Amino acid sequence: MNARILITFALGGGLILSCCAQGTFQNLDFESANLPVLASGQFGGFVPVSDALPGWRVFYGANVTPESTVAYNGITISTRNASILGPNYIPQSLGETIIEGQFMPFLQAGVARDLPDVTIEQTGLVPVSAQSLQFKVGLNNQIGIGRDTNFLVSLNGQTLSLVALGATATYASYGVDVTSFAGQVSDLRFTSYSTVARPFNFVAVDSFQFLPMAVPEPRTWALLALGSALIWYAASRRKSN
Repeated sequence: MNARILITFALGGGLILSCCAQGTFQNLDFESANLPVLASGQFGGFVPVSDALPGWRVFYGANVTPESTVAYNGITISTRNASILGPNYIPQSLGETIIEGQFMPFLQAGVARDLPDVTIEQTGLVPVSAQSLQFKVGLNNQIGIGRDTNFLVSLNGQTLSLVALGATATYASYGVDVTSFAGQVSDLRFTSYSTVARPFNFVAVDSFQFLPMAVPEPRTWALLALGSALIWYAASRRKSN
């Protein structure tokens, strides 16, 4: 089926980290997907979460029962959805360019009546030495460029404060302080949600890493965020020319 977008009307080689370095969390770079390589532009249908995102669970809205499938190399229009994007996926200009490696989850929050939040979750032991958790998101969701940042990261239900660490032309890097959870078994959740200003939200995320170093102080990352905004602006101008 040659379709990259599912229309509805209801509404890079990443760094592979050892188990010891990442506690008991697994597949934090999302490269463990057990999926066939599709032809360019081909939609792979709906595949089991256990094959697409080993170690992770997927939730829509306040549902307590995990979803059993996600879309493979397909996204939706105007409805919540979780996808796994992989080799030969053709981006649709929504910030869903593969960040690193071959595979990456893409979370699309829906409208209020359609269980807006989309969450991926995993339970594991936070490394004893961990001080920060760092990760990358698609550039469209970067702090400091005049757009809402419609995603959050939490451990055991506690939302963590985001620190912008910089950006490339493809993604923005973030960090959160996890020192109070070091050595504890915790639920790690990454959630895409909608706001009034942005009723439909798209978030690409990749490359979670627990690190034995603190996130930078605000006075440091503020300068990095400004530099990231300039990079984004330059990249946008190149695309428009």
